[in-house]
Amino acid sequence: MSTIVPVRERNTDSVAATIATGSFRTLATALAAADLVDTLKGTGPYHVVPGRVTARGVAKLTSATTASGKDLSISAGDEVRINDAQVLSTDIPASNGVIHVVDRVLLPR
Repeated sequence: MSTIVPVRERNTDSVAATIATGSFRTLATALAAADLVDTLKGTGPYHVVPGRVTARGVAKLTSATTASGKDLSISAGDEVRINDAQVLSTDIPASNGVIHVVDRVLLPR
């Protein structure tokens, strides 16, 4: 497992941080089309999981409750999985949250 670097505050919200990585053009386009950009630039709680949960914190959990009240299962071993999604990148800092990249869309069970 990779070394986890502490998250630092930045003046970049989650949408700007996502777009700045250059890897999420389709997501950025979908956010704009769904008129969610302003919502995601806000202070929340709109996150899939409310709060600021770093990779170190996620690895200690077995489940998390989303902002809509649904549960996500979490398993940590050689890799971290949230439901059936593998966590690919962690702790991308934003002024209004922390971004963790997964390999598929998360759907609460």
